[in-house]
Amino acid sequence: MSEAELARLQRRLDRERKAREEAERIAERGLRDLYEANRELDRRVEERTQELFVAQQQAQAARVAISSFLANLSHDLKTPVNGVLGMLELLQEEVQGKQAHLWVSSALESSQRLGKLLSRLLSYVDLESGAGALTSEPVSIAEELQQVADVWQPKALHSKQLVSFDSLLDAEYFITVDRLRFKELFDEILDNVVMHANPGMVRISAEIVEESLHVSVQDSGPGIATDTLQTMLQPFRRGDDSSTRAAAGSGLGLALCARICEVLQFQLKIDSAVGQPTTVTIGMPAAVLSTSAELAVEHV
Repeated sequence: MSEAELARLQRRLDRERKAREEAERIAERGLRDLYEANRELDRRVEERTQELFVAQQQAQAARVAISSFLANLSHDLKTPVNGVLGMLELLQEEVQGKQAHLWVSSALESSQRLGKLLSRLLSYVDLESGAGALTSEPVSIAEELQQVADVWQPKALHSKQLVSFDSLLDAEYFITVDRLRFKELFDEILDNVVMHANPGMVRISAEIVEESLHVSVQDSGPGIATDTLQTMLQPFRRGDDSSTRAAAGSGLGLALCARICEVLQFQLKIDSAVGQPTTVTIGMPAAVLSTSAELAVEHV
């Protein structure tokens, strides 16, 4: 090999070496930049995470403070309201004259509504805070739902509604549940129906669907717009929140139903549309069902 060829080869090797060194410098600089970018990203993520944690803690503290305030307020109001109710009931027995009797009856009805609102508020706050342990006892589905229908029948008649209970069960089923919360759930559903539904039939039915118990309450309309259903399941929200709304209500009934279902591990489903009947279905898991009271006791 001649000296000229050796020189060309040497120059070629030098160019390749310089190119390799330049590539290594570029790669090193790129890796360093990537490392710094990752460090900056980690710093920002940690910073945002801390901000979110603080915001979450503040929101939780605010919820606790609100729940505590509502609970204390409800307790403080409940005693004087009960006193007013008692005095009005006594006055109703003693008052003379048709007009005076109507005035006392109106005041008594208003006080009862206020008492019910306070009870709802206390119940919701207790469920939200986890206060009060749930009890478990065997409850006959048919008997309990028939009692609900019987209790609400007189109130429904005032709204020109007729409550019926149809059991589609092939046996007597028992459910292991907190009886008071179970009754409260269906009382809230019926209260909502009696207050807002059209005159007509209110059908309560119970049946087994794929090994789960489904209890449905269907009214006669007027129905609920689909886009407002989820809103109505939030506390203190109504289908019509305007200041000129025609229907009464605190916006707590359905939210309380949803919270009770969550605590009892039931499934809540509402099927409705404007101009159509509304059907509220409560799904209860097979794990808490049995066909005898003795077996139900074993679930406790």
